[in-house]
Amino acid sequence: MGMKAFVAGAVLASVAGGAMAQSLDPVRIEMFRSILKGNECVMSEALAANILPRFDFSREETRAIVGALVAAGEVRLDGSTLNLVDGSCEAEDPVAALLGQRNVQQFIAIMAENSCAMSEADAEPIFAARGLDKAQVGAVVGPMMQAGMASFEAGVLRVDSAYCAAPVVAEVSPPVVGSPVEMVNAPELDRSGMFGMSRVRVLVDAMAANSCTLNMETPDGFLAEAGIEHSFATFVARKMIADGFASMADGQNMLLPAPYCVSANSPAPMEEAPVEPGVDMEMVASLR
Repeated sequence: MGMKAFVAGAVLASVAGGAMAQSLDPVRIEMFRSILKGNECVMSEALAANILPRFDFSREETRAIVGALVAAGEVRLDGSTLNLVDGSCEAEDPVAALLGQRNVQQFIAIMAENSCAMSEADAEPIFAARGLDKAQVGAVVGPMMQAGMASFEAGVLRVDSAYCAAPVVAEVSPPVVGSPVEMVNAPELDRSGMFGMSRVRVLVDAMAANSCTLNMETPDGFLAEAGIEHSFATFVARKMIADGFASMADGQNMLLPAPYCVSANSPAPMEEAPVEPGVDMEMVASLR
């Protein structure tokens, strides 16, 4: 069945079955909307068949959610492609978009080390020493000049002082592990929503066994061992960051802190028996 027929059937089902639409899980609807937004607000039939099952969306659930969103005017069908038209996919601020790019951050950091200005003659060896050739620098400088963030006059390259600052990098800290008693008394992690989905749980379990970090640029070895595609892992990571569950530890690595970075297979810690005051533990140990 093509996407057009699928959506038409979904809309009819949504209109005819208002009770079913009302019973849809709002968390799942928001997850579907986030997946669409994460794919630049467009999803083809082939892409939907590849991505949606990874988040445990069955055909029936997808049909119901699409029908509800189309009926509400939040999703539009163009041929065989779904488009998110709820207003969340408006064009980004070009400055914000540039500042979010890793190569732009690296360029600005180098410029900040050199008083935010350097001659063309000085620039080439400085950037080359940091692994950036002339073409790579040009690919950054052009958009920055168009956005009013940089200028090139009289042979001198400058970055506006409003943007010329070395990026602040969060310090990588090891996962915090509480005492056995604290861990026993801690509330159980709510694994609803995104954390309740089977493939996300597999990803979190793999991260929990590997310092709770994920390299956003280069696939970590543990992803292949767990059977997780890097593209899927980074999509989930971006969603975790957007929702405030995780943050970037540095330019490449996402850090998922406790209590979210917990393996579902971790054994429950044993609670230690309280020690009566005044008891000589050495004497007790000698009687065992």
